[in-house]
Amino acid sequence: MNEFRLLPDSWRSCDIILNKGQTVYTKIIALGILEDLVKAKWLLLPEDQRLGIRNFLVDLLIKNVTNEESFQHQNNFINKLNYVIVLVIINK
Repeated sequence: MNEFRLLPDSWRSCDIILNKGQTVYTKIIALGILEDLVKAKWLLLPEDQRLGIRNFLVDLLIKNVTNEESFQHQNNFINKLNYVIVLVIINK
């Protein structure tokens, strides 16, 4: 997974990892990839891609916090997801 993280376009697969990932660790790595994208290349992306990523992250957050069991077991993941969403908002 760490080798995958170093690939320049690894962020393009993060949605699949976040939707179908089997472990919280894998999902947190995917969020780390998106965090790096937002910090380094966010404004270089076309606006429609930025909006798509933002909307995906917000939908993912809503899906995970509305399920009490998921919320209890994925606290670290949800905290990281919140952090990445905040980065997206402040990097407009």
